[in-house]
Amino acid sequence: MKCPKRILQLLVVPLTMLFLCSGPVLAATSPKDPALAPTPPRPATVYPIDMLSPVAQIDWYTGTLNVIGIAAPPSQTISPTVTASPAAMNILTRFAAIEDGRRNLIKAIMAIPVTANATLASLPNPELSLEQATEIATHYKVADEKPLKDSQYQVVLQISLTGKTGAAAVLVNAIKPAKTVEFPDSTILSSFSPAMTDTKVPVNSEPVPVTPVAVKPAKTVAAPTDTTVPPAKAVIDPSIPTGLILELKDASLKRTFCPSIYDENGRLIYGALYITPDNAITYGYVQYLPTPEDIRIAQKILSRVGVNPVTVAASGLRDNDTAIVISTADAEQILAWQSAYHLLDKCPVIIRQPQSGESVASFITPKSAKDKTKDKKKKKPAKQPTDSE
Repeated sequence: MKCPKRILQLLVVPLTMLFLCSGPVLAATSPKDPALAPTPPRPATVYPIDMLSPVAQIDWYTGTLNVIGIAAPPSQTISPTVTASPAAMNILTRFAAIEDGRRNLIKAIMAIPVTANATLASLPNPELSLEQATEIATHYKVADEKPLKDSQYQVVLQISLTGKTGAAAVLVNAIKPAKTVEFPDSTILSSFSPAMTDTKVPVNSEPVPVTPVAVKPAKTVAAPTDTTVPPAKAVIDPSIPTGLILELKDASLKRTFCPSIYDENGRLIYGALYITPDNAITYGYVQYLPTPEDIRIAQKILSRVGVNPVTVAASGLRDNDTAIVISTADAEQILAWQSAYHLLDKCPVIIRQPQSGESVASFITPKSAKDKTKDKKKKKPAKQPTDSE
């Protein structure tokens, strides 16, 4: 039996569309195509974040102190005849959350581990430290905020660990010595480098007679019209170290604001005793980086260790796992560099601690690519009108 021509014409279009659409669907769902296979998720990097309390954390990676402030909406009735609008209620709730965050920020500053088993609350003059912490807490910035359930509001307040308006202004003042002393001398100083020894001239040496020589007057040459001298490019000597990277064997180090470094004989190689308070406040004593890739990125953007750091492996820990021990040979080498080039004056020290299995999530929600694009558009300055307009 033959089908009418009209029926065949009606079936051609649906069959053609079905054939064309089935190809991409089958190809996308086919497990044999390795290029279209799903990409396995990358393991999350464990950054050095320590919890000071359920609402306070110190991020050693970014050098910031973050705290949470939460508040419920106040009473909507201002007076028997006046009630606050919803917009005014939101503003009052956010303001209350910021005030709660400031109180938590003061408590967090007092709880920062400064040295081995010591916080500002346990060091001498805690009343003075509390007064200074209250002042530093006014220099916060709102790093994150969001509404919660039941009309509550949450903010994340953040201050820096370094700088005159950061936590370092309080921490350094609490542990600074009465007088900063010089770094110890190295026993290999005399044989380390000719640059380390000063050229001495004998005191009783006879003066060398000088024969006068007739000098012809130089010809007058017209000065060039362009007196601009191009600046000389900085030349980096690869033999001069620019910073120190300490490699730890495990993650058992308890991070503090000012960890000390000793040699195997118990001699203090690096600590608050040798660093001026101004440099400690400006740079911080150390920086913690979790992975070798972070260190390479830090070197690329000229971080505190510079472009030519030296890496030293730690041989152990002490003082309840808050201080680092290095070999005596490495300590002598570091002190020799310090004597020659003032290597450690501005705290160019990075501690690389291996990642542990425990991950602490940051209070601050990372922005998506779309949010960053919106921020750039907001920050774009408006076009200035021209004279013709």
